[in-house]
Amino acid sequence: MPIYYKLEIGKTVFFAEKATTIPEWALGLSGRESMKNSLGLLFEYGVEIPRSFWMKGMNFPLDIVLFDHDKKVVGILKDLPTTALLSPPIYRSGVPIMYALEVNVGTTTNIQLGDQLKIGRVIAK
Repeated sequence: MPIYYKLEIGKTVFFAEKATTIPEWALGLSGRESMKNSLGLLFEYGVEIPRSFWMKGMNFPLDIVLFDHDKKVVGILKDLPTTALLSPPIYRSGVPIMYALEVNVGTTTNIQLGDQLKIGRVIAK
């Protein structure tokens, strides 16, 4: 059974699984058929550096919210498309990040640069 964390970013709320290891980061959400708009995947990195993302094996487009070590929004990669290419494009954070949140495309419309990420209680679904 997946474990979800309640995430608040400004007035926007998501429930997200966590990816904390290299294999989990590499897999991300690839292979999943779809995801509810209220869900996401939070990447927790141990070091704040620029990061890269790709859409290999993705079946639905994503937005990715990028956070620094203070859990403040420092960027949003929007409308990353799915692709059947063997070598999919690489999307770069452009700035050092400590966290990234993958969510359904279009669910980040109320999130602003500088918004604070609050990671809340564990919720089993």
